[in-house]
Amino acid sequence: MSVAQVHTVHRANKDQGKCEHCGALLPKGSAYRWYQVGFRSHFKHRRCMLPGCTPKPSERESSLLSSVMAASENAESQLARIGADYGASPDDVVSDIQTTLAEVADAADDVVQQYRDQDEQFGGGGNTDSAERADTLEEAASELRDWQPPQDAPEGCEEHDDDWQAEGCDACQQHKEDWLLDVVAEAEAALAEVGV
Repeated sequence: MSVAQVHTVHRANKDQGKCEHCGALLPKGSAYRWYQVGFRSHFKHRRCMLPGCTPKPSERESSLLSSVMAASENAESQLARIGADYGASPDDVVSDIQTTLAEVADAADDVVQQYRDQDEQFGGGGNTDSAERADTLEEAASELRDWQPPQDAPEGCEEHDDDWQAEGCDACQQHKEDWLLDVVAEAEAALAEVGV
């Protein structure tokens, strides 16, 4: 991986054009950030100082892994959304998480194939760095596809043991919220193990 460093300029000496993310003008005297993707690159990506315009690691990555990183970043956002949806059924939660993780696995598969192609071009026969990266990423993709929740659907409170979604019961709702947070945390840990 080769993630570009982000530089901050507190007062621009000249107009810098527009923020490439939000389009805000970056006039002389304004603060901005810039980075260059890739070895020997001379193109400066310029961003304003708004938090939403902070470049993500996938945008600063120059290797093949940038697409997997972007998919992982998107998955992190999706998992946060899933974790905040206390009205979803456990089956829907598990299905949504599995779909989210599978999308990252699909992005990884594309990169695995590119690494395999590189290995063939260099006649490595599976002994090159590209082949090693492909194996590692392929294993991570497989683990994401095989993800299962660490525990069964939430149980209700003592009074509603067989009906965890009893209406108006704070104890049942707390059981469900705790389960949801645990399941999403396990999915986030699985995503983190991809290592990109």
